[in-house]
Parts: sequence; C-alpha cells; structure tokens
Amino acid sequence: MDLRREVSVGDYVQYVDGSGVVCSQVTGFPMKVTKIAIRNRVPCVIYESGEFDYLQSVEKCCSLLLELC
Repeated sequence: MDLRREVSVGDYVQYVDGSGVVCSQVTGFPMKVTKIAIRNRVPCVIYESGEFDYLQSVEKCCSLLLELC
C-alpha cells in the first residue's frame, strides 16, 4: 500500500480527487483526524468537529500544502 494514502489519528488530510485539504466550514482551518471508525460497515475518519469522511476518499496531506492554507 502506498504510504501517502495511509491515514493515522492526528494527521491532517486532503481529498483524493484533488479538491483540496479538508477544512472546517466554520473557521476555514484544516481539521485533524481524531478517530478512525466503522460507520455503516465502511471505514471513516472522524474529525475534531465530529464531521466525517470515508477513509477511501482522503489521504495524508503533505506539510507544504498545509502551510499554504
């Protein structure tokens, strides 16, 4: 498996489709993964705000891209 795709708790992530870093709609700042769980039998990443995305739709964000946010 590609190490870039591996997401861990504490990581900031971006969307695989290239639409950008996962950011809070309220503050506009990148959100950190706080938990990886199963929802509806599908692995998901859960963020600080309680929002979630499917694990297959995100990948670890590079630090350079985070600096641009």
